[in-house]
Amino acid sequence: MEEEDLFDLELIDSDKEKNDVFQEKLQKEENQQTSRFAQKLKNLKYEKKNIKNEENENQKKLKKKAKLNQNMDFESEDNLIRDLLEEEEDENENIEITNKLLFGNNPEIQEKEREKEKQRLKQEKLQNQNLNKNQEKEKIIKSEDNKGYEIDLNMKKMHIKDGDRWKQFEDYHCMLNLTDISYGVKGHNKFYEVKIEFKGKEFRVAFRWGRVGAKAQERQVGFDSKYEAIIEFKNKFHEKTHNNWEDRANFKTRDGKYTLIKVEGSNRNKMSVNEEINSLNKRNNLIRQRIKSNKSILNEKLKDLMALVWDIERINKVLSQLNFDTEKNPLGKLQYIQIQKGYKILSEIAKNLKKPRVSKSLIIELTNQFYTNIPQSYGMQRPPEIDNFQRVQEKVHLLDILKEIDITNKFIKRIVSKQENLNPLDCFYDMLEINLINLSQNSSNYRIISNTITESHGPTHKKYKLIVKDIFEVQRRGESQRYHPFKALNNKKLLWHGSRITNYVGILSEGLRIAPPDAPVSGYMFGKGIYFSDVPSKAANYCYADIGNSEGVILLCEVALGNVKQLNQAQKFVKPPIYYHSVQGVGKNILDPERQDIELEEGSEVVLNQGKVVNNEALNEEDRLTGDLIYNEYIVYDVSQVQIKYLIRVKFDFV
Repeated sequence: MEEEDLFDLELIDSDKEKNDVFQEKLQKEENQQTSRFAQKLKNLKYEKKNIKNEENENQKKLKKKAKLNQNMDFESEDNLIRDLLEEEEDENENIEITNKLLFGNNPEIQEKEREKEKQRLKQEKLQNQNLNKNQEKEKIIKSEDNKGYEIDLNMKKMHIKDGDRWKQFEDYHCMLNLTDISYGVKGHNKFYEVKIEFKGKEFRVAFRWGRVGAKAQERQVGFDSKYEAIIEFKNKFHEKTHNNWEDRANFKTRDGKYTLIKVEGSNRNKMSVNEEINSLNKRNNLIRQRIKSNKSILNEKLKDLMALVWDIERINKVLSQLNFDTEKNPLGKLQYIQIQKGYKILSEIAKNLKKPRVSKSLIIELTNQFYTNIPQSYGMQRPPEIDNFQRVQEKVHLLDILKEIDITNKFIKRIVSKQENLNPLDCFYDMLEINLINLSQNSSNYRIISNTITESHGPTHKKYKLIVKDIFEVQRRGESQRYHPFKALNNKKLLWHGSRITNYVGILSEGLRIAPPDAPVSGYMFGKGIYFSDVPSKAANYCYADIGNSEGVILLCEVALGNVKQLNQAQKFVKPPIYYHSVQGVGKNILDPERQDIELEEGSEVVLNQGKVVNNEALNEEDRLTGDLIYNEYIVYDVSQVQIKYLIRVKFDFV
């Protein structure tokens, strides 16, 4: 009792009166203490209620307990059960703390109150579950356009067209990726996929996760309605990314959380990844069958060329060689916006590598960002740091290929919808909007081109010889008109350009192009432009052929060089220096200057350099020692200065 209360007792005469007053004061004190405890409990309850978000983690726990999937592998089931037990321990700990605050260390009171609190929480969970479910249903009903569904607000009607297999529901599908090369010995390099699927009136949320390139784990959790499935989907998306699904257009990557990967078709294709792979295989098989069975109007050489540049297996093989995860992206393609992100990250890495003092932690962070946005498969190995210019260029090369394959995929998707009696190779050729004329081996131009390829082979390219298989004259739609303003320039040459076979659908349909603005400039000796050589084997190196893939395609292009700025060492340009139209990197080896140049079209003033490769005697000793190039390279910075004239199919005869 308070001191002032004891003082009041001294003023009372009789013992009985003192006792009555004492008891009254004591009762008053107990009532006040109980009231304080009650208010404190009420405040704690209010705080706990406020911190619960509308998804309600307790509701998730109840659902998980009730819906453990029977097809879940043992490891996944153990992990889930362990998570649930940890949640229960956390809940008990919260009750324990509350009881200590209110009732001190009295064990009997604590035990009674603990049981009361458990019962109260259980009742509260059930109430919140129903409340949140109804609130979420109302939100979803308002936000959905419900195409293909007939639903009333009381959930008494929901007619969904039955199917025999699970299909993806609406756009509820996300592919997430997380890479952290600094984590442990092998680093993090993992993905997480979540999607809602339905079959008839059944709904489930399907999860797929694992290390990129390794065998994935899967599980599915069933729900009574699509609304419950949507709640679970959104909760999982938020848990993994700390972003809201409704605001995914403004997605922001959080530290230690997954990044949303934009894969083509992820917002429109209603299939699961496994179904997408199966569909791709069926599509490819269908195309192969039609190629074999349907009559083609193309001549054999042109038909073989189309089969070569449209080879889907070759595309996947190239991507696998570059550690790209073709299983996770079965169409071999990310959305172009994702590829742009990759270019920007590499540009940032290259910028930091140029600094006198390179921040290792920053390079690791940027490396993590790149692998998170552009998933690559390294199995159980740690993904390598992108900590030098060579690795930057390797990744730029991967993005360049992905960009070209993006064009190929768009064409392939259109083929299946064509008439069944048409040969797909005919359709491919028509879609390119190009005219390819097969040159006879007896024609003078065929002999000149073929002999030049053999005679002008670079002395440092000793691992292979080039054997010409076919030569096609090329007429690209609109390219002649685009090139016309530059025909008046002096100094026009026929120069060589090489590229991977997988790039030729893009090259033939859109022409040769300059690297995108987002790409780092570090991999280009003279800046971003279109590069050519007067030595055919120099261009052929960019076909990246090997013993297993010994075929390649090179181009012979008319290039309006005009006034040429000659340089012995690398120097970056966005456009040619003033008063010049192009740049030449002068090589230490050149074609024999005493050999006369030749015109393939008489009177065209467009010459083809011929002859054996010899030392460049025009270079002084200093230039020879400090020069960066073995062979000449020519660079133009305007695509209109180029016209593709010939396409040559070659075989690499490895020695």
